[in-house]
Amino acid sequence: MNPNPAPQRIKPWRPVILIALVILLLIFSVLCWMRFGLAIGNDGFYNQVSGQPLSLYFIVTGAVWGLTSLAAALGDWFRKPWALILTGVGAVTFSIWFWAERVLLSRTPYARTNWLFDAIFNLILLIFIGSTVVAVYPYQPRENPKGKSHA
Repeated sequence: MNPNPAPQRIKPWRPVILIALVILLLIFSVLCWMRFGLAIGNDGFYNQVSGQPLSLYFIVTGAVWGLTSLAAALGDWFRKPWALILTGVGAVTFSIWFWAERVLLSRTPYARTNWLFDAIFNLILLIFIGSTVVAVYPYQPRENPKGKSHA
C-alpha cells in the first residue's frame, strides 16, 4: 500500500441555481443564433417589408447576443472569475437594448398589446439572474496576482 497516494482532483461545486442559469443562458444563446440564421435566410423579406436593410441589424444583434450568452454560459459552467460579471452586465444591457428596440423599431399593434407580459417577464429574469450572481459570486474562484485561479 502506498503511504502517499496521489492527490485527487476536487470537482468544482455548482449549486442548482447556477446550473439553472447556465441552462437559461444556453437556451437564450440558441434563440439568438436562430435569429441570426433566420435573418440570413430571409434577407429579402426584411428589405421588402420595411424598405430598410434591417436584416443586417438582425444578423449583427443575433450574433452579438448569441456569442455573449454562450460565453457567459461556458464561463459560468467552468467557474471563470469574469463570467458572473459578464452575466450580470449582459442581462442589464440586454434589457436596455430590448426595450430600446421595442420602442424604436417595433411599430406593430401586437408590440403594444403584450408590453405588460414582456415587462413582468423581463423583471422576473433580471431578479433571477441578479440573485444568482449575488448568491454564487462569493464562491467563485478568484484570480491571484500571477494569473492562476484559486479553487
